[in-house]
Amino acid sequence: MKRFVFKVILFLILMLAFLTAPVMLAIFNNTIEQVKLPSHVQTLFVGDSHPQCALNDKLFPNSLNICRSAESYVYTYYKLKAILRVNPQIKTIIIGLSYHSVGGKYDYTVKKNNLQFKTMCYRYLPVYDSDLLFYLLRVNPVGVVQNLPAFTKKSTALLSKDILNRLKYRDFPFIGSFYDDTHSNLSDSVITWTISRQYHDEQGQYIGISEMQKQYLFKIIRYLEEKQIALVFVNTPVNEKYLSKVPENNITVYNDIVNRYPNILFLNHTHLTYPDNYWRDGEHLNSLSAALYTQYLYEQLKAEGVVE
Repeated sequence: MKRFVFKVILFLILMLAFLTAPVMLAIFNNTIEQVKLPSHVQTLFVGDSHPQCALNDKLFPNSLNICRSAESYVYTYYKLKAILRVNPQIKTIIIGLSYHSVGGKYDYTVKKNNLQFKTMCYRYLPVYDSDLLFYLLRVNPVGVVQNLPAFTKKSTALLSKDILNRLKYRDFPFIGSFYDDTHSNLSDSVITWTISRQYHDEQGQYIGISEMQKQYLFKIIRYLEEKQIALVFVNTPVNEKYLSKVPENNITVYNDIVNRYPNILFLNHTHLTYPDNYWRDGEHLNSLSAALYTQYLYEQLKAEGVVE
């Protein structure tokens, strides 16, 4: 009997989600038109915390860093679709693709009903369309339903600004920015913790590869090819102490992806070196090294004819 009652309640909650979804999507299909980036922006930096910390858009002409920490390629895909729909001036997309990017931990931001999923739901709600919403309902129905109040709160706030004609692109939570920080901590304990967090589960077992990440990475590539927008992948610098601990399987899968697309520019800069105080931690640059790396990348892409 209890099992039957539980199923009935779950069915009613899911029905509520399905009935609420079209209203929310209609609101955001309208408000997303306000994601108009500055007209001079022709290059976008997209991805997680690696390019967010490594690429200073103030030092790269006509660029904008919109990276957000822990952004999976699921959200990157829909984020790009929303932005490119109303920003035809964009010519080049530079996406972070590192060894951890293909790791199973990214499934936690989509398929697990945890704090990470709650944060991502709230952050990327404006780029939801029916495909993404129904995908999330399929892989994480309880998480979606539990976050309905946050959905409603965010949709109301954005709609209010839209009605008052005060909605700007920076109001959308999926729009990130360059992380400007000179802090540095290269301690062994921080690097060990980082490796454990990225590549292992709570029991310390290697978590493997995310097929979801690969699937949506390939969708991004196909989408940008159809839009005829130049695409560059960057594997940003990491400290040698971190690099030596990266699981070999992740490196192999990364290389397989690179070999799969010989006509796409993949830049592997993991071995670039900087003084110890130029590292935010083992996997991130800080502002000091980001200034050098951004200039390095710009000159390389300019030489390749990717940017002007």
